[in-house]
Amino acid sequence: MFGIDINDDIRIEFLDNHHADDLFELTVKNRDHLRAWMSWIDKTKDKNDTLHFIRDHKNHWLTNQGFVCVIFYNGAMCGTIDFHNVKPANNSISIGYWLDKDHQGKNIMSQCVETFIEIAFDIYGVHKVVISAAAENTRSQKIPQKLGFEFEGIQKDADIVNGQYQDHYTYYKLSK
Repeated sequence: MFGIDINDDIRIEFLDNHHADDLFELTVKNRDHLRAWMSWIDKTKDKNDTLHFIRDHKNHWLTNQGFVCVIFYNGAMCGTIDFHNVKPANNSISIGYWLDKDHQGKNIMSQCVETFIEIAFDIYGVHKVVISAAAENTRSQKIPQKLGFEFEGIQKDADIVNGQYQDHYTYYKLSK
């Protein structure tokens, strides 16, 4: 299975069917925590929904639309990170992520995002990496800020979560 050991504690692996049980359990555990930011969270009702998500994202990978990796900390699954909004015409790609509430504050996601930035620039050869986070999700915004991204602007009504429109703050980093 494709995977990268980021350090002795953190590993990312390409999302596959054998991750379905653990990913579903992690989603259920974090449902209340993620509900404010993730429109898909309440649509994930059982393992079959998770398998459907995995299948869709395998198809995204096969059609060069991005891919999802699961994050492990000391061997335990604790979140996901992905490439999406692959735009060959603009030579850009977006990174998305979420982390288990019990694993926050350990620098896990910052290290995973750094690795994805390297993949984007060094392997995919893109010019621009984008991260978008809900305007109220200050914790998620800290990652691009910490990693030297520039603030690009506000996307008004960028998402609908729990029947409410959310603005998103967009950050970018250019290749050197």
